[in-house]
Amino acid sequence: MESIQIILIFLLFLGFGLFSKRIDGSMLTPPMIFVGAGLLFSNAFFNVFDFHIEHDWLHLLLEATLVLVLFSDA
Repeated sequence: MESIQIILIFLLFLGFGLFSKRIDGSMLTPPMIFVGAGLLFSNAFFNVFDFHIEHDWLHLLLEATLVLVLFSDA
């Protein structure tokens, strides 16, 4: 991951932290904000992150992590 990508992720979390109190009373939720930021940074819009998983074990680890997070929240 390049330094500009790390800086963008840091700025996203910093911006959310700074404005989280104001966002608390609105219709926007944190997942909506981060999904929107993910869409903006994806290949569909600005192509900031060019992320390709080339190892099968890493793909399996990411899917298992996603499953655990989603089922623990449900």
